[in-house]
Amino acid sequence: MRILIVEDEPLYASQLEMLIDRMGYEVVGAFDNAFDALDCFHREKPDLLLLDINLAGEVDGIELAARANRARAVPVVFITSLQDDETFARAQQTHPAAFIIKPFDELQLQRSIELAVAQLAKSPETTFEAGDLVLQDSLFIKVREKLEKVSLAEIL
Repeated sequence: MRILIVEDEPLYASQLEMLIDRMGYEVVGAFDNAFDALDCFHREKPDLLLLDINLAGEVDGIELAARANRARAVPVVFITSLQDDETFARAQQTHPAAFIIKPFDELQLQRSIELAVAQLAKSPETTFEAGDLVLQDSLFIKVREKLEKVSLAEIL
């Protein structure tokens, strides 16, 4: 699973990278702003977005999720310290896989990523075959406690 992180607090960004690496997933980029993140999103085509909501600049994490999903459907996990109803309602409009309140722990992050993978399974582009998650050009195989993405070209 390839994950793009957008977090403008360096401590949380480092923590996310470390935890994701420990879980066995690949971080394709970690950015502190929406514009660099969107560029990476189009170039690297991540499987999941981990987005802080309250980003510096004109585009916050919710708007970033909306823009990314207009280009290509991808599960989003929001990570935020904001707990107000208005922010949550705005975030809900992007249909996120999960919503994590800071501070968070490794188990919360892991479960949120698992929810995102389950959301991928419900996507019209995906189906389950023999217990593995299959995308148009790749599939996910469960290895121990994590999912690994395998390109169909590597198999054929």
